[in-house]
Amino acid sequence: MVGLDRFSNWADISCTESWRDLPIGERALKSALFFAGTPYGDESEMNGAECRANLERFDCLTLVETAIACARLLGSRPPYKPAALLKEIETLRYRDGKCRGFASKLFSMEEAFHDNTRRGTYVDITKKLGGIRRPPAPVNHVSRNWKGFPYIQANPGVIAEIQREEDRISKLPIHGIALAQVPAIEAQLRAGDIIAILTDDPEAGTCCRHVGLAAPHKNGEIALLHVGNGSKHVRLDPILTRLLKSIPNISGIAVARIQEVS
Repeated sequence: MVGLDRFSNWADISCTESWRDLPIGERALKSALFFAGTPYGDESEMNGAECRANLERFDCLTLVETAIACARLLGSRPPYKPAALLKEIETLRYRDGKCRGFASKLFSMEEAFHDNTRRGTYVDITKKLGGIRRPPAPVNHVSRNWKGFPYIQANPGVIAEIQREEDRISKLPIHGIALAQVPAIEAQLRAGDIIAILTDDPEAGTCCRHVGLAAPHKNGEIALLHVGNGSKHVRLDPILTRLLKSIPNISGIAVARIQEVS
């Protein structure tokens, strides 16, 4: 793990402020806010055959994974250890919660929603919020952009396995809340809900363009805590609906709610 000092600081602050007494969504949001200001970094090189973590820079997905992993870890009693956090990240990041090599990673939010809902880590509530099923779309972001992944460059034989998984993921049912309907469901969102921003762009290779965590804001509005998509550091964008309108080729959102550790 890169950033052991940051882990120690997070552990100290979370204990001092009794974050473990909060609901898990609020624990995730508190943890993500702890990393506010952390620079954006493309974490594709972190995608190797082993589970790794870097607390000194994040892309949108690794920020969400890390915040939820922190929240899950706080469900146990201190002292908190880096190895335990890494184990929680593995649970969220890999198919069936186990790292079995590079191709076992949940590269798309489509599959992450399905896999984690099936295991009860978090639950896709998009349909419950009025979302409708989206038409099937090809998922091929990783296999098509394999040159951006150092591990695949060094191990090109893994592409065929990734393509098989992408073909399977392309057939998974995905629900979305249309952009125009987002204001109507904001009041039902909670702190720490996972907000996946969806696109209909056929060239994207995935229906999820971006991801962040919901943060209740003033006047009942929802802010988004995220990194990337034009932001060079982890930050809180105060109005979700305004942010969505600023992103090109966006069709709506999907929402998942983090579940307490059983």
